[in-house]
Amino acid sequence: PTLHPNSFLSPSPMAAASARVYIGNLPLGTAPADVHAICAPYGRVVAIQTSGPVAFIDFAAGTSTDELISAYNGKDFRGRTITVETARQPLGLDSATVFIVHLPESSTPESLKALAASAGNVASAEVMHNNGALHGKVTFTTKEAALKCVNTLFVPGSELQGFVFQQKERESGNSSSGSRPPRRPARPAGAATPAKEAPPVEVPLCFLIPIQHAGAIIGQGASILRQILQSSSARIVLESVPQPVPQSYTERIVQIKGSLANVAAAFKQVVEIIDREANKDAEEKIDVPLEILVPEELVGHIIGRAGAQIKAIKALASGAVEIEPCTHPGLVHSFNAYRVLKATGTLEEYAQIASTVHERMTTVVNSSRLSIPDPIKANVESSLVLLLPNSSIGGVIGKGGSVLREINHRSHATVDIDKAPENADDDHERKVTIAGTVEAIELAEHIISSCLPQKGSIKSVLKIPAKAVGHVIGKQGARINDIMSRTHASVKIVQAEGEDTADTIIEGSVMNIVAAQRLVRQIAEDVRA
Repeated sequence: PTLHPNSFLSPSPMAAASARVYIGNLPLGTAPADVHAICAPYGRVVAIQTSGPVAFIDFAAGTSTDELISAYNGKDFRGRTITVETARQPLGLDSATVFIVHLPESSTPESLKALAASAGNVASAEVMHNNGALHGKVTFTTKEAALKCVNTLFVPGSELQGFVFQQKERESGNSSSGSRPPRRPARPAGAATPAKEAPPVEVPLCFLIPIQHAGAIIGQGASILRQILQSSSARIVLESVPQPVPQSYTERIVQIKGSLANVAAAFKQVVEIIDREANKDAEEKIDVPLEILVPEELVGHIIGRAGAQIKAIKALASGAVEIEPCTHPGLVHSFNAYRVLKATGTLEEYAQIASTVHERMTTVVNSSRLSIPDPIKANVESSLVLLLPNSSIGGVIGKGGSVLREINHRSHATVDIDKAPENADDDHERKVTIAGTVEAIELAEHIISSCLPQKGSIKSVLKIPAKAVGHVIGKQGARINDIMSRTHASVKIVQAEGEDTADTIIEGSVMNIVAAQRLVRQIAEDVRA
């Protein structure tokens, strides 16, 4: 296995210090007192919140909930099999995350957590498949524990389940999987060897601006925005905000796409407009800070090995440069986490910092084949269809629809399941339609996958505009083959004659199909723009 020490993350300062447990699929009519009776023997209960079949229980700080989870998770409670697990919640300001790649196939969240616990208190441990390899993510409650993990636990030469550990050379982009070379992921059935290389993935530069200055970037009848687009050849999208605008929305996301040079040119014009607007009526100079959105997956790369990258970025600014929690209302509770690289300085320094960060993120995404979320699209309404065998539908619906209601509640998406025809066999594919924001859809996909009796490949259908089909396929199939190679999912496009949309059929594990959906959506949205 190889180690990716990620940034020292600083989530929301509003996080509670208590240990929180989630209980799902509770029987109807379960009262807080009933939940308290389950939990009280395992620690001092501070608070209980119930909503239908779901409950969240806060224990006093320092309480270990492992025994409670072990005793009740997957067990029967009044006729229902309940889920008991550590609740997903923001961590404290001192938390930190470490990524470990190319783990042995036998690794589990429990074994990874047990191994990492010798470095310090582990908040959570996850394992996931991506690009045909097993990766791990361990979140520690303190930076010191994460540092100990990086510096002493997984040192070169140590072993993990028979695999010799080696430190990943992050700057060169080379990785090692231990005592044997990593196997190249098998190409999905039907995928041809690309005749040409697919074009590199465009990584957008996303940053926050004061919401009151957004109008100045757009201009009357979008005149200023068109002028920036024409002069830079970049594409600019501003986040759509709820109407009326909530008081919590003090900033708005700006996303710029294009080549590195085109993005840099557009960014320079945007920050000049913001600076001019901020100081239009000011008696003293007002410096608007630069706030670049960085997906959690890339924060460690922005910091760099031993902090080399962030030190170089800090050297570009006359003011402070910090990586802070993202408190933007549209992203703070996001299933996909973001951080903000915040800097103060001159406009010239902002341009240098933005170009450096953007180039770094683009290099990492194209060399490591990461699939990153889109903060602009996170709150855009969309829909998706999963095709599941009839034999699996019962686990998604649950007794009396209890599991389906819980999926809707936890994901904030709307999930509808087609009725099966009479005499349908177990292999008959039934449509599961998921509607909501892209963020909610992705979360619902993960939850549904966890409800299936047999883990493995699932199939999804994503509609795209007919005019985007050629762009998704690419010259001689180069782009669609690149998507399959990147995500290890099978991707096919079916378009009926005369239809203005086409079905993108994606098959693989839930992690792989979500990654493929992101890439296909990005291409389709670029064509639509």
